[in-house]
Amino acid sequence: MAMPKVTVVMPAYKAEKTLEATYREIPKGAADEIILVDDYGKDKTAEIARSLGIITVVHEKNRGYGGNQKTCYREALARGADIVVMLHPDYQYDPARLPDLIRPLIEGKADVVYGSRMLSEKGAQKGRMPAYKQLGNRMLTFYYNLMLGTRLTDAATGYIAYSRKILESVPFQLNSDGYTFDEEMIIQCVAGKFRIAEVPIPTKYETESHSISFQKAVGYGGKLFLKVLRYKLHQLGIRSRQFEIRREECGHFRDGALSHPLLEDSDFLVVCDVHPLMEGHILIIPKRHTPCMAALDDEMFGKFRKLYLKAIGFLKREYGSYAAFEHGVTGQTVSHAHFHLLPFKGKIGDIVPEKEALRELAEISELRRLYHQKGKYLFIQLNEKLWCVDTKIGFPRIFRDRIAAALGHPERGDWKKAEENRKLMKEFAADVRELEAKWREQNQHTFLSHEA
Repeated sequence: MAMPKVTVVMPAYKAEKTLEATYREIPKGAADEIILVDDYGKDKTAEIARSLGIITVVHEKNRGYGGNQKTCYREALARGADIVVMLHPDYQYDPARLPDLIRPLIEGKADVVYGSRMLSEKGAQKGRMPAYKQLGNRMLTFYYNLMLGTRLTDAATGYIAYSRKILESVPFQLNSDGYTFDEEMIIQCVAGKFRIAEVPIPTKYETESHSISFQKAVGYGGKLFLKVLRYKLHQLGIRSRQFEIRREECGHFRDGALSHPLLEDSDFLVVCDVHPLMEGHILIIPKRHTPCMAALDDEMFGKFRKLYLKAIGFLKREYGSYAAFEHGVTGQTVSHAHFHLLPFKGKIGDIVPEKEALRELAEISELRRLYHQKGKYLFIQLNEKLWCVDTKIGFPRIFRDRIAAALGHPERGDWKKAEENRKLMKEFAADVRELEAKWREQNQHTFLSHEA
């Protein structure tokens, strides 16, 4: 059995004095890849990281501790990590314990493993953890165990190993950009019924180690108190998207009755999908999880582009024009990105609601640069016009519905109701079977045996 790819991520802020010591103590062979994200620290952290051969990402502005981790996890997933270990580069946590931390994941005994400073006798005292931090940690951990039913000993640790499954399932993009990110992840792991384990680790509080002040620690505790209460309301039926956990990647893999394969290779599946509003609805779906197409590596992105050009060429020949948009980009409702290609019969002005919020790009490859800079985007293409919407502006769902309204065939069914009405969608199966036959005829390849 192939060993999982282990990636260490380091959320860094002004870690120039401790980074190299942290890096040197990571056991050789314990990690396949190390990624550091410099949160606009304006020191030599990034320079030192690059000199050590660490994959380095630098934020253009400070995004906070949680915001830094979001970039870390996006990068690790995009690079194919199976296990992601968060290790602070401030030398507070012992890098030599990395093999202990990942062992329960490799053995299939846990989905997330926390390095506990409290699990060994007087571990926190030996590491010179300040007394107020020990007290606050014990109070927070007691509260979490009481309210969430966990059996943790250290709910505030910053040495954590996640399975890929967790990072693909929990909506961590909705978590705080501040210091409460890790504890919000605990709540999400509980919500998803994931297996949680702890291993003992030593810690050391040195002069150069970063730590929040007493005043910030009090505010941090108050925010977590309220966050747990919000989760309890979620359990009672007052729902929150932050605690909606997805365990499937993409519904089109699960329900063959509603998706008709056009071609397949080792990395992508192209299907003609039954759609309530229009015929000619084609999806391009990566087989491995990706938060968005721009996160694909060079080889995968090249394959995607070839399939994309083939599909839009087909739609242009059949229908004269097309529209395209990505569903499942980071921060939206689907965790596994896939691409929609549709016949287009409306006008661009019917769709674009706020032109000042759109960024025109010269070609599709520029989306990769935008993704690495901002982490979020919604890609829309209308014939030869390319637009990119930063999803943080908050209207991608409205945008999608306007596209649906302008594409044509609105009398055939309601967009939202039809998503829940499988019987109605099956009535349109003849459309896609006819399109499937045309695709095979035009592209002259054996069904389900195409090498992109």
